[in-house]
Amino acid sequence: MSTFFIGNFDFEHSLTTMPGRSLTEAARRINAELAAVWIAIARAGDVIETPQPFDDGFADDLIGQGFPAVHFSTPGRIAADCAEFSERSPGCDSRFDVCPWGWTESVEHRAKQRGWTPAAPEISAVRAVNSRRFSSQLEREWNVGLPGSATIDSIAMLESTIGSVRRNDDRWVLKAEFGMSGRERLPGRGRHLPAATRQWVRRRLAADGMVFFEPWVDRIDEAGLQFSIPPDDPPVLEGVTPSWTSPAGAYRRSRFDAATDFETTWRAAVEIGQRVAGRAQQAGYFGPLGIDAMRYQDADGIVRLRPIQDINARWTMGRISLGFRQLLRAGECGVWLHTRPGIVDSTASLRRWYQQRERTVPDGLRLVRTSPFAVGERPAALLTLLLIGRSQCFSAAERWSAELL
Repeated sequence: MSTFFIGNFDFEHSLTTMPGRSLTEAARRINAELAAVWIAIARAGDVIETPQPFDDGFADDLIGQGFPAVHFSTPGRIAADCAEFSERSPGCDSRFDVCPWGWTESVEHRAKQRGWTPAAPEISAVRAVNSRRFSSQLEREWNVGLPGSATIDSIAMLESTIGSVRRNDDRWVLKAEFGMSGRERLPGRGRHLPAATRQWVRRRLAADGMVFFEPWVDRIDEAGLQFSIPPDDPPVLEGVTPSWTSPAGAYRRSRFDAATDFETTWRAAVEIGQRVAGRAQQAGYFGPLGIDAMRYQDADGIVRLRPIQDINARWTMGRISLGFRQLLRAGECGVWLHTRPGIVDSTASLRRWYQQRERTVPDGLRLVRTSPFAVGERPAALLTLLLIGRSQCFSAAERWSAELL
């Protein structure tokens, strides 16, 4: 049976009960440009929903780089494309498995409307495991959270918490119940509570009942712990993907290997991650689970571990990156990079930008483009690139990719 991929990358927005939430045009554009990430795990005969069409040559470029033949389908063409692709692709079925970025009621409804029977967990379980309430509870229970963190259920409690900050220049951050890629969080400093911060908190308290206070810490590095949770069998660790995010929390890069070679550094986090996965399964969730872990330096200069920085009961970019293992040769590893080339006035100029970067790739590495140059007849603002080579080349690879972040 083939799979139909849905890139609802704004998934967390559907989980909150805050009224008046609607996607901005910029967010819709991001969803359209990210749709291509599914090529990492798609197989021949699969269909990927693309909110806006990609440039004509992209599908052929993918095949030339070793990816299977998949079909990209815009919303108005889905029914016809699925039927046509099933007929002309050997081994395909007129029915489809459904694979969204994250399960929501609307995604489940869409699948059933087409006569497909999605294997989806209860939406209440999806919401519960994705909530910061869930991760915060586990941090307290196992004593693995950031010292000074607090769950805030009123403005008065927030004022009291901020009033206990040690120094007036200490930084902190407030996080909503649901958030992603650095969204739905608000940084602050010292004991001052601006009026805009009060308003932000009031709105989220009215919607979800609580927000979360965390002291700001100096990050050393981060990794995604990637699990698969079956409905009944024990959870499986698929890999550990060291990652890099922007100062604002947006995903920028993952490193992946053919095996879980990074477990040594993150062994303690993996052990706790296994427990998290078990609790998620007990809550009724099954499917992909990504846990963000972080090493940081505290005020005394001691390196510490935060093993449950975020829990994502959905696909994650780190988990997607593991699909690119299919391109690795013996002894190789890879970096998957999300970069924004800046202002380009045409698809042709974006191609030239990419060709210039191709010429600067360090010896022993190869560059693979994993996203289109044009989306909806406009040059893409986001390009995703793979840098692949033998592990001894990767100091050069990370220096090269850092220039694009």
